[in-house]
Amino acid sequence: MAKDKSKPSTAPVYDKNGLPYNYIVIVDAGSSGSRVHVYSYPDTSYGNKKEKGSKALEDCEKKDKDDDDDSDSDDDDDDDDDDKKSMCKGEKKNKLKLGRLPVVNKQGKKWVQKINPGMSSFVGKAETIGKDHLAELLQYAETVIPAEQHARTPIFIHATGGMRLLEEDQKKEILGQSCDFIKKTTEFYLPDCNEHVNIITGDTEGIFGWLAVNYLVGGLQNPEQHDHGKNHTTYGFLEMGGASTQVTFVPNKTEIDQNFKGLYTVNLGVLNSDKMEDDLKFQVSSKTFLGLGVNEVQKQVFEKIKDSKKNPCDPKGLITYYDSEGRRIKSYKGQDISKEIEAAAASTTGTGDFEKCQQLLEPIAKQVKGDQKVDFDFSINHLIGVSEYWDTTHDGFQMGGRFDGKRLKTKLKEFCESNWDDLVIKNNAIADSKANKKKGIKKQSESSLQDLCIRTSWILEMVEKGLELPNLVDGKNSDQSEHTETLTDYLNPLQSVEKINGVEYSWTLGRALMYATAEQNYLLTGLSNSTGLFKNSDISDNGVSPLLEFGIEQKGVRAPFTSSVEPSKGDSKDDDDDDYDWEDMFEHHSKRIWGSLLFLLILFVILYLLLGKVRRAVIWQSIKTRAQRVYQNSTYKFLGGSGSSSRGPEYSRVQRHDEDDLELQGLAHDADDDRFSINSDDNDMESGATARSVNKQESQPSQAPL
Repeated sequence: MAKDKSKPSTAPVYDKNGLPYNYIVIVDAGSSGSRVHVYSYPDTSYGNKKEKGSKALEDCEKKDKDDDDDSDSDDDDDDDDDDKKSMCKGEKKNKLKLGRLPVVNKQGKKWVQKINPGMSSFVGKAETIGKDHLAELLQYAETVIPAEQHARTPIFIHATGGMRLLEEDQKKEILGQSCDFIKKTTEFYLPDCNEHVNIITGDTEGIFGWLAVNYLVGGLQNPEQHDHGKNHTTYGFLEMGGASTQVTFVPNKTEIDQNFKGLYTVNLGVLNSDKMEDDLKFQVSSKTFLGLGVNEVQKQVFEKIKDSKKNPCDPKGLITYYDSEGRRIKSYKGQDISKEIEAAAASTTGTGDFEKCQQLLEPIAKQVKGDQKVDFDFSINHLIGVSEYWDTTHDGFQMGGRFDGKRLKTKLKEFCESNWDDLVIKNNAIADSKANKKKGIKKQSESSLQDLCIRTSWILEMVEKGLELPNLVDGKNSDQSEHTETLTDYLNPLQSVEKINGVEYSWTLGRALMYATAEQNYLLTGLSNSTGLFKNSDISDNGVSPLLEFGIEQKGVRAPFTSSVEPSKGDSKDDDDDDYDWEDMFEHHSKRIWGSLLFLLILFVILYLLLGKVRRAVIWQSIKTRAQRVYQNSTYKFLGGSGSSSRGPEYSRVQRHDEDDLELQGLAHDADDDRFSINSDDNDMESGATARSVNKQESQPSQAPL
C-alpha cells in the first residue's frame, strides 16, 4: 500500500542521546487562516535536575583533586572508585550538554498545517469552529506527537489580525468554543483557557518574531559571534502583513535611557549558569502600526483617487474594481468574480504614473516617523524583514536578500509605467522559459500581478520615508553588478528573508522558545521568576505584574516526563518491572489497544465468512469433538480414573528423578525426520488412547531389578 504523503510520520520519543523530547503546539490564528506548528526540544533536565552547582558535580570535582592521594587504596575499593569515575564522567558530560538556550526546532520536518478561512469568519456560528476548523489542525498535531506525550504537551492558540477587529462578545464566544473543543477532544495540556487560547497584541507578536529571527540567526545562543559594537548583539525585526506592520529592535543605550517606559523587558534565563547577571536580558522597542499593512494602504489610496477614477499606482490600462469597503476585487486561483464585478461600488483605471504614486504614499509612510518614538542607530541596528518585505521584492523582481533601494526603484518604475496587456503576455511567457526556471523565477498569479506596482511602491516608501533607512545600495557598483538574494551575513542595514539558515520564519518559534527556556530553567534550578516579558510602563515601586511570566504559563510547569518506553541504549529493565510496564501500557494506550482488538475481531469475522458453509461446518464439528474429549478426560482424572468410583481423587507421591531427567531432552521424533508434525484428528484420537494406556501402565508398581 502506498504511503499517504499528506500524513506526517510520528516523531520520536527520545533524541539520539536518550533524552526525552518535549513538544509544544502553537496555532497562529491569522486573518486569512490558521496554521498549527509543532516544535520539540530535548528535556535537558531529565535525570539532571539541579545539575548546575549540584552536590554530585562538586563531589566529582573534589574527587579529581584527590585521585593522586588514593593511589594506595586496596583492591576492594577499586570497584567503588570505578563506579564513582563513571558517575563523574556522566555528571561532566551532562554539564557540557547545556547551552545557553534549549534546542527548539521541528527536527528538520515542516510540521505545519494550514486551514482557511480564519477564525474570525466564524462570527455567528462559533459552535461549528471545532469540527469545521480546529479538528483538522488538532489531528495533524496528534499524529506528529507521540501518544504518550499528548497529556503533557501544552497547546496554545494565539489569534492575531482579524480577531482583533471583532466585538468583545464575538471574541469571547469564538475563543470559548475553541478552548472547550480542545479540552473535550484531545489530551493536550490546557490548564487555563484565558492563558492558552487568546488574542495577542501586535507588540507581543512583534517580540515573538524578534525572538524567532534572532534565535535562527544565532544572536541569542552565541552573542559573542554577533558583536555589532556598543555591547549590541541582536538584529532588528520588520514584518508587514495586510493590516499592519511591526518594527521591533533593541535601541542603543541613549535611546533606552530616554524611552525606558515605552520599552519591554525580555528576560531569557540561560541554562548553563545560575548567575542572574548571565541571563539574556534585553530592553526591546516593539511598535505596531495599524492601518499600514499593504491592504489597508491600498484602501487609503483608493479614498484619495476614487473621485478621479485614475490610479497612478496601477500599470497603464489596468481596470480595478472595488467593493463598498474600498477593497480591491480580485480573482484568486482563477475563480469567477463576474458577479462581484457587477456589484462593485467603484472602479479605477491605471495610469502608470510612478512619481505621482510616490507622492500619494509619502504622507502615509511619514505616519511611522510621527508614532515611532525610538530612533534606530544604524551603526549597530541591522534589520531583517519578513513577510511582505520578502514576498513582494522576491516574487516580483527577484530582489530579495540584501535590500537594494536604487535598483529596486529602477525596476519598479519600468514595471508600473508598462501597459497592462504587455505585462500579462510577459508574465505568461515566464513559464515557458528554461532560463527562468533555472533561476527559480515563477509565473505570478493575475491577482498578484495586479497588486505588484502599489505593493512594491509602498514597501519602498516605508523603508525610505517611514523608517528613514540610509542609502540602501547592494554593493559599490550597484548599476553594473548583478543582484544576488543569497546572504552570507546579516550585517546590511536591511535584508529580507523567507528562510534563515534553511529554516522558514514564523513568530511561533519565538513563542515556543520563551516557553521552553522558562520551563527548563525551572526544572534545573527551581527558580520560576527568571524568564518573562514585562511592559516597563507597568513597573512601579510595588513591583510589576508581567505580561508573560514563566514562559507564559502562570499555573505551573507541565507534568514531568513519564513513559513506558525506555531509550534503546544500555541495559534493559529487570523482569520485576513487567507488571508495571503492562499497567502503564494499558493506562497510556488503552484506546489504541481496544481499537486494535476491535480490528482483529472484524478481520476474524470476515475470514470466517469467506471460508464457506462446508468449511465452517467442519470447523464447528472439530471444535465440538475436541471439547467433548477434553471434558471426558478431565472427568476421568477427577474421579481417580474410574467413572463409577465414589471415592475422592487419589494422589500419588511424586517420584525423585536424576539430574539428567530434569534437563529438557529432545522432543520425541523420528531419527530421520527432525521436524514437528501436525496430526489429523484421527491421529490425535489414537495418540490420546495410547497416552492413556501408557499412563495406566506407569501407574502400576514398578518391579525391582533382579
